[in-house]
Amino acid sequence: MKKTIILSAVIMLGFFSISKAQSIDVTNAALSLRNGELKDAKASIDKATTDADAILQPKTWVYCGNIYLAMFQDSGKTVPQLASYVDVAANAFQKVPALDAKKKWEDDVTSGLNSCHYYLYTMAIDPYNRGHYDSAYFQFRKAYD
Repeated sequence: MKKTIILSAVIMLGFFSISKAQSIDVTNAALSLRNGELKDAKASIDKATTDADAILQPKTWVYCGNIYLAMFQDSGKTVPQLASYVDVAANAFQKVPALDAKKKWEDDVTSGLNSCHYYLYTMAIDPYNRGHYDSAYFQFRKAYD
């Protein structure tokens, strides 16, 4: 009987540890973002977005979007600026409404998507002004979507 209880406790503890690991990655990402450590934040959130439990949490995708937006806004100070960061952020924010039944993250998502829209639209203006209409159309289309 004691062996069964101890074995059950060990198994429960193992499951608890595994489920907590995913939230630790999201928490580490949030703290790194708050401290301006974008490389560490990206590493933590990338790890969290591959965890089966974490991808079902809206918090994961909100922080993913915020981190990638912060990396884009960083303008090459600590990480290279890549237009794909805005795409990743937009995709992350678009996943949240389906997971957020209580609409707890609605304001964060709206703000994040508005920022993504602004940056995508702004990135479309330069190719348009240079006469690269195909490239501009692609960027305008991404901003619209």
